[in-house]
Order: sequence, then structure tokens, then C-alpha cells
Amino acid sequence: MSARRNRTFVAAWLTPLLVALAALALPASGAAAEPGAISGTVTAQGGGGLANIEVCAWSLSGQEEDWGCEVTGVGGAYVIPDLPEDEYLVEFWPGGQNYVWQYYGGTQDFETATPVVVTGGVTKTGIDAALVKGAQIKGRVTAAATGVSAPGVEVCAFPTVDGSYRCAVTESTGNYTIVGLQEGSYRVYFYPEGNGMGLLAQVWNNHEVTEAGDVLSIAPEAVQTGINAALRPGGAITGTVRLAATGAPLAGVRVCLVESAFVESLGCLTSPASGGYRFYGLRNEAYKIVFSAEANEIEDPEAKVDAYPTQWWNGQATFAAATPISVTPPGTVSGIDGSLGPPPAQPVIPTTPPTAPPVSKQVTTKPKPKLKCRKGFAKRKVRGKAKCVRLHKAAKHKRHHKKRG
Repeated sequence: MSARRNRTFVAAWLTPLLVALAALALPASGAAAEPGAISGTVTAQGGGGLANIEVCAWSLSGQEEDWGCEVTGVGGAYVIPDLPEDEYLVEFWPGGQNYVWQYYGGTQDFETATPVVVTGGVTKTGIDAALVKGAQIKGRVTAAATGVSAPGVEVCAFPTVDGSYRCAVTESTGNYTIVGLQEGSYRVYFYPEGNGMGLLAQVWNNHEVTEAGDVLSIAPEAVQTGINAALRPGGAITGTVRLAATGAPLAGVRVCLVESAFVESLGCLTSPASGGYRFYGLRNEAYKIVFSAEANEIEDPEAKVDAYPTQWWNGQATFAAATPISVTPPGTVSGIDGSLGPPPAQPVIPTTPPTAPPVSKQVTTKPKPKLKCRKGFAKRKVRGKAKCVRLHKAAKHKRHHKKRG
């Protein structure tokens, strides 16, 4: 074989191989692009880098599961990796540090925040933030009847106009400090839920939570002290859940406290082995009690289907027929018992299995997963898409009612 013919043979064999290898090197049509990243530095305005600032990137394209968060290191540097190609809002959250949170672009409004475009395989650098020093509110919370410290009370400063609110929890001494506040006017709310002292929630300067309360004006970087509260004792409702046939206490029955005017759960608990329950920290209002309520009857996400039908106090079957229970703090209304009938008879299972129906081919469509937001976030529409957005402002003030089994 001549040298020329040999070269021709090799070329004829090598050409399709090179074409095949080139095809392998090209990205497959429709294949996901390599993820990108966002990086930057967080500093104090006019100062140095800030460590332990949470930085989050939230997708704007409708890819609800696409988000990422990282915490700044020494010097304030951060990198959020593994972000799909998309447009993001970047948020800087200082947590317990005395700085005002913001989105990239220096705003607290997600509609006017500056979006960041992430390209596959590329790190978007320079997404920096300079956080402004915040103002502070300090005070002490006690029990009005005894003067003792009230630990575990959540204290929140709500702006009188739209804006972010910040909260703190009282220490064992009853002292608290709210940090990271912008300049503006606030109302301070005290929520003793969970501290076990049976106290009533109130607004600063001895107002009920149903009242507007006094306004507190805060200057930039100011430290406002002496915002104290002496919380009054609340009322209580107690009772026992029993089996009607024997009077034996029933455990595992869901008991819920409900507004007397309309069906809205204020709190639920599950009866212990003793069957006893107690709702405390109640205001001067009328309530209704329901036993073994199903989830579709009241707002109770932990409701479980048990062997007993729903029963409102005093043996009533419906909310409309239920007897209101008037509470006058600090009094206790006792004897609000539930007497539940026997479980319904179990259906008889036939010993002979029924004839199987003919098998038919079914076509199913996988439902789109619902957007679930982690704790501290809520669904909001951002540029036409449902997003999980951090709760910086309250739609309405909380109504706290204590519960104890």
C-alpha cells in the first residue's frame, strides 16, 4: 500500500471519530446549565466587615425551590454557591446584631430591590452591602401582682406605618433589648405566651392589646431605655375530658379554645392521661370550647381523626348551639368538661374478598408541589410569582392564649 493511500485510509477512518468526539463535547439539547454563584462583602456603613450576617438569594423566575443562604465569615465575605441560572433578590439579615436589614440595592421593599442575574458556571461578584447601625429599645417586664421578673416574654416593636418590625425575648431578669430598628415611630407589644405565668398581653404604657397604645418615637441609632411593662394576670378555663359511659378520663382528645363570635381557633391542646386541660392568660371575653374537632371545622393543623365525634361544650353538636363561656380576669371558670360517647362500632370485614374490578389503564399527572415556606417566612407575590419572603412586618398583631394539659 502506498504512503498516500495509507494516509487516505487513516483520514477516512479518523474523520467520523473526530466528528463523534466533537458531538460528545457539545452540551445536550435541553440539558441543565452548570450552576452559578453570588459573592460579595457585608460591611458596617463607614466601618469594617461584618461576620455572622445571613445572606439569602431568592429566585424571581418562579422556580420556588431555588434559593440559597450563607453566613458571612471574618471580614464580611460570603459566597452563595450552586444557584441555577436565574434572577435573584439578595437579602442581608443581621439577626441579633444592631444593624438594619436590607435587600441588595439598599431597600427594604422587595419590589424596588435590585435583582441579581446569575449565569451558569459564573460567580457574580461584588454583590456587597453596607448596613446602617440600628436603634435600640430596652426595658424590663414584670408581673403586676407580685413585681417578680417575667422571663420568656416576647417583646415586639411594630412601626406605625409599613415597615419592618423587630422582636426580643426577656431574660431571666425580665430585661430585654430590641435591636436593629430604623428611625421612626413604633408601638411596643408584650406577648407572654409560653412563659407559664398566666399573664395578659398588653401594649406599652398599660394598654390592652385591643387598644392602639402609645407611640414611641425613635431617632437614628438612639438607645431608648425604660420601656417597661407590668403584666396583669389573665383569666382561665379548666375542665376534664371523660368517657360518657364510665366517667373515666380520656387521653389523646383534642380540645380547642374558640372565639364566641365566630369560628376561629385561639389555641388547641391534647388531653393527657388525667383528661384535664387548662387555657390561661385569657382576656375579659366570651369563649367556646370544642372537643375532638376535625381540621375542617376550625383552624387546627394538628387535628387528628379519632374515635369520637366533635362535641362543643355542654353537649352541643354545632358551634352555633354551643354555650359561650364568659371569663373575667383573673378569675378561673372551672368545670367545663367534655363527656364523649363510646366509639362507633367498627365495620365488619367480609371473610370472602369481593370480586376484583377489571383493570383499566389510568393516566396520572404528577401534581405541582405546593410552595412550603420555612419558619419565619410567608408566601408573598413577587413580580407575579409566589415566593417565600421573610416576615418583616405583621399583617395583624398576634392574639396569645396559653394552654396547658
